[in-house]
Amino acid sequence: MNTYWKSWTQRPGRLIVLLSDWGIQWTVLGILRQFYTIRENKIITKRRAGEYALSVVPERWHRLINEALRIRTKATGALYPLGLTRMADAVHFLNYIIQISNEEHKVHKAELD
Repeated sequence: MNTYWKSWTQRPGRLIVLLSDWGIQWTVLGILRQFYTIRENKIITKRRAGEYALSVVPERWHRLINEALRIRTKATGALYPLGLTRMADAVHFLNYIIQISNEEHKVHKAELD
């Protein structure tokens, strides 16, 4: 997360990809798949990781997760009228998931020490 996914929030070429439907579903559901694996010690599909996240992350992120799921399942009815807003939300979301994952890792590591 701290290298691959972090680069999606900083590199101009990757930021541009976040303007596309593919980029949104790839990043949002991709990081959530890793998030699920870290928390649950299991591997699931991107779609199921998105569904799981809707039950554990703050509601502030549900619109973006639902948008990624909509794209993944090829459903109609975009939830964002502007691609720039969606891209900005995705960047903030990636940073949020990275931050809370790092915090949970520190707590877990301290419990083991």
